[in-house]
Amino acid sequence: EHPRVASSLGQIADTLLDQGKPGEALAATSEAVAILRRTLAPGHPEMPRTLIAHSAALRQNGRPAEAET
Repeated sequence: EHPRVASSLGQIADTLLDQGKPGEALAATSEAVAILRRTLAPGHPEMPRTLIAHSAALRQNGRPAEAET
């Protein structure tokens, strides 16, 4: 478990969203966010990028309310 794994998962999620696979992208971003929360200090600059990708995956999965929290 390492922040670089989370970064890679975020990049994979971006590709999955581009391919029209929002369910798979959401799984990847969920894991990425969980890894970052366990391995990085609050306010680390990697977190916002990952949260943006996670929000996009939530919206594309029809869960916009969750994307805003």
